[in-house]
Amino acid sequence: MSIKAANKDSNKLIHPIRTRVNKETYQKLESLLENSTCQSIGELARKLITREKINCTYKDITMNAPMESLSARREELWRIGLNINQVTRLVSLAYIEISLFNDLEAV
Repeated sequence: MSIKAANKDSNKLIHPIRTRVNKETYQKLESLLENSTCQSIGELARKLITREKINCTYKDITMNAPMESLSARREELWRIGLNINQVTRLVSLAYIEISLFNDLEAV
């Protein structure tokens, strides 16, 4: 068996451990799960048992208003850019038509 295959076998979760907790502890686990990057309570419990690092994310609600304002400005700039592109295309087409018309008159 290769080293990679041996490592894969050693990382499999094959030993079940079951426990019961009271409502208060379960609610604490659920609130920790909401703020963490863990996908399930089982994953969270495994990290707690093995004392692994649990990454928690928090949202700063004080930045909501400035972020909404920046988002609105970004959309506005995008629309202005579209308008500029449309005007540029029309001017370019008009220039081509005028130059073709002048060429035809010269003939």
